[in-house]
Amino acid sequence: MNRTLLTLSIVTGAFWGACDDGRGTPADGADVPGDGADVPSDGADLPAEADAEAGADADADADADECVPPCGPGYECYYGVCVPYGADGDADADADADVPATCEPSSTLGLSLLRGGGWTAEHVVDEAHDVLLEFPSYIGPTTDHLGGASLEPGAEQPVSLTVSGDPPPLYVVGATYDPGPDRTVLLGYAMRRPGDGGIGDHMELVSVALDDAGGATMTRLAPTSPPPADGVMFSWIYPEGDGTHYRAFRFAQASDRAAIAGDAVSWEPEAEVTIDSPGGFDQNYVSYDPTGHRLLGYGELVVEGAPPDFTIYLDAVFYELRLGGGTTWSRLPPMGSGPARQESMFGIIPAQAMYDDTGRRVVVLQDHPYIDPWMGEMMVTGAWAFSDAGMWSTINDNLGRCCASAGWNGADDRERRRSLTLQGGGVGGVDLRPGHEGESVAVDAGIVGLDPIASTFDTTRGEILAASEGGLAAMAVRAGEYVWQDADGAPTWPSSTPPGHSLAYDAAGDRVVRFAGSDPATGGETAGVWVLDRADPTPAWTEAVVGGPPPAARTWHSTIVDPASRTMYVVGGYRLEGGSTVVDLADVAALDLASLTWRTVATLPLARSAPLLRLANGGADLYVIFGERHPSPGDPFTTTNLHDAYRIATATGTVETLSVTGDLPTISCRALSGLDLPDGYVIVSPEPYGVDEFAATFASGTLSFARSATCEEPRGFGWGAGLVDPSTGRGYVVGDSVWEVSP
Repeated sequence: MNRTLLTLSIVTGAFWGACDDGRGTPADGADVPGDGADVPSDGADLPAEADAEAGADADADADADECVPPCGPGYECYYGVCVPYGADGDADADADADVPATCEPSSTLGLSLLRGGGWTAEHVVDEAHDVLLEFPSYIGPTTDHLGGASLEPGAEQPVSLTVSGDPPPLYVVGATYDPGPDRTVLLGYAMRRPGDGGIGDHMELVSVALDDAGGATMTRLAPTSPPPADGVMFSWIYPEGDGTHYRAFRFAQASDRAAIAGDAVSWEPEAEVTIDSPGGFDQNYVSYDPTGHRLLGYGELVVEGAPPDFTIYLDAVFYELRLGGGTTWSRLPPMGSGPARQESMFGIIPAQAMYDDTGRRVVVLQDHPYIDPWMGEMMVTGAWAFSDAGMWSTINDNLGRCCASAGWNGADDRERRRSLTLQGGGVGGVDLRPGHEGESVAVDAGIVGLDPIASTFDTTRGEILAASEGGLAAMAVRAGEYVWQDADGAPTWPSSTPPGHSLAYDAAGDRVVRFAGSDPATGGETAGVWVLDRADPTPAWTEAVVGGPPPAARTWHSTIVDPASRTMYVVGGYRLEGGSTVVDLADVAALDLASLTWRTVATLPLARSAPLLRLANGGADLYVIFGERHPSPGDPFTTTNLHDAYRIATATGTVETLSVTGDLPTISCRALSGLDLPDGYVIVSPEPYGVDEFAATFASGTLSFARSATCEEPRGFGWGAGLVDPSTGRGYVVGDSVWEVSP
């Protein structure tokens, strides 16, 4: 298992920037029954868990005085964990004095994490079950499913594992599979409240055990001694090989040893780890030897000269650290000929170091200058091997490609001698077999990961439809199947995926409609309409011939469908004139999905992109809520939020300005999800200090909002369109994560 150095630059400000969530919020507006299911959220009263063997309370929401054994001098009990006295759970160092240290939920919405939870943080191969597990950056009490891929030959496919247990709110930074006890151990920062920056004030361990029925039991390991209190810069965890002990590393020069017994863990005081070299090594390239129970760090750093006139070089030298009691990274004198010394401005060069357990060697892929007889000097990727005996050998100094990853966070598939990771939504990797070293691996396991650009809901089949760079994918949420499946045949996807387009589902025609977006072929925008027949056994996208006055080309508009009249409404968006001048759009247009004929509906008083839309009164009224606009025509990246709203009579085009009152979201309107749930219309917003619900009340000439807290982590929630299944009343937020929202 290989681990790259995880630089912990937690940018909460990302919630205010631009995003590719493909705003488009189709809904049917029907009043349908909800299931009323409530999912526990962070801070709620959760079912009690069994106490750990050592008597420590394993329940993450335990009372503040339930630390058993009692905390020692200098520590206080916080939710069953001994932490340094006076430790501040708010990682923004009280920059906002009015933000409480904990979060108390007040929303009645039930949240369930179906897929993801922020970007993928770690991969591991569970060898006993032949599954590549995908761990998101955030897990917590609402993590109900884990994604991954079956690696069983002939049965490669995406999998969704049903989670049991009660994992604490955790920002995952490390994961390792231990074949002895057949479990994966997660290392992460404890989060005392949502939005705390992901640093927390102590570290947590969670074990993950799979079963043969598609389940994953996640268990918080209750500490019986104070856990590491300062979580900054932890990034690795590895087993020592005895099935009990693990070492968590803060970079390469400090480690904390943990002993797991049942559902409890005891921590030893942090130990310094020295490096047998004045320059050290590049910590982006650390590989794990699971048989020898050691780490191998590649790339000796050599500095020549003195500031400000100095040069950094990287030499092909390995350093070894024994996991069982080792406290020094020992330099391994190289023999033979490995990659040549290379100059590096920042001490990093594109390279990958992957341990081949069967061959007892490290396979290194590294970019280097190469003299081509026709093209002259160019950068190519070469492959070398470093044996356990310390001997370098050249496999191929020119693999015919460039460039190697600058650090490789792959998962070791030891049985098949390859290193795997998610690539472009599927499973890719690097072959380590003799004669194939460095060759790219593509496992035909379907769509394992997805970063949706736009989405809609197929009300006929009960599926989320999401567009990504690879085409259209479907998730059968009504059937409880939380994996992505190809829905269009990727080669038929028009050009490359144009960001900023919208998707809509036409139930009567059983087809998907894609409108507008950026046009990669011209560098501008398009007003094209493309359709996909879902009933066709070999569906393919075709460009539609439309009638009527079409709306202008645009991107980042919003759409909504009235299924009764088969009408798709398009509102706002923007376009770039001359490639640099932003023109925000205020028009409202309607496309008759039966005849594919456009008509002009209305013009808003103020142009905008990415507004939220709602249909009411049987499709007679279209509500346009919030949105954003560009304050400077020359700056397409800076936007300001709009907190106004309008009611449009769809038959006449009359526009009524509404008085907006009450609590309002604070983040980019492009990050908001609007859901027309059975109990009413709500906006779900990943606010800086937790995901909040803004319940809307529509009255004559007014629109008011009331805020309540779900206490869910905003980074784990992500951004995405709001969709509703009219048959179940459940809502879905579809972004880099997929969440189910129950009334």
